[in-house]
Amino acid sequence: GLTGHHVTIRGLSNIGSATFAGGGGGTLTITGTENIALESGSIVTTNADPGSQGPAGKTVLTTPHLLIAGGSVVASQNFGDGPGGTVTVQGTSGPAQSVLISDVGSGIFTDTTSFNLDGTILGGGSGGSISVHANSVTLQDRAILSAGTTGIGNAGNILDKADSINIQSGAQMTSRSSIRQTPVFDGEVISPPTGNSGTVIIEGLASPAQSVLIDGFGSGV
Repeated sequence: GLTGHHVTIRGLSNIGSATFAGGGGGTLTITGTENIALESGSIVTTNADPGSQGPAGKTVLTTPHLLIAGGSVVASQNFGDGPGGTVTVQGTSGPAQSVLISDVGSGIFTDTTSFNLDGTILGGGSGGSISVHANSVTLQDRAILSAGTTGIGNAGNILDKADSINIQSGAQMTSRSSIRQTPVFDGEVISPPTGNSGTVIIEGLASPAQSVLIDGFGSGV
């Protein structure tokens, strides 16, 4: 794992683990005792790649203050047959104080995808779930929390436990089943998804939440 007082990952940096075969992916832990910041297109991944059968790795972000901005991504996306990895955001001793995910392209993704190889559908694993525990959670400027499926595996779930939740200026929190628009490889015939969408739960640390704001065109759950 990666541990520091102030942990900053920026400048298109990439930290990750992956599984390519039958074994599971490694757990990725990042702990910032003061804060964690992912900026300027940085990527943290624990993906299950095409052809893999083992589970994708888990990602655990532990910090009082988390920032994901500038097109940066935390992802545990599943292209294999095993279960997808989970992403957990938490504080050092209980919930985080604040989570801010901002800017188009920024987000947390645990999507699962199947692909069509000469009529054979590959990649049937389920998607991972996202769990965020914080006093305040803000998604803005088209940032996304996504645990969807575009394949035969079921989508994961999203649990957002916070006293103050703001989803604004085109940001979204979604776990849906939808057809993929981009082929995995040239000439692929994209098949419609058959996996079920997951659930999105928003609640307070001691339910119900004190404040939930969804504001702006395109914003939603």
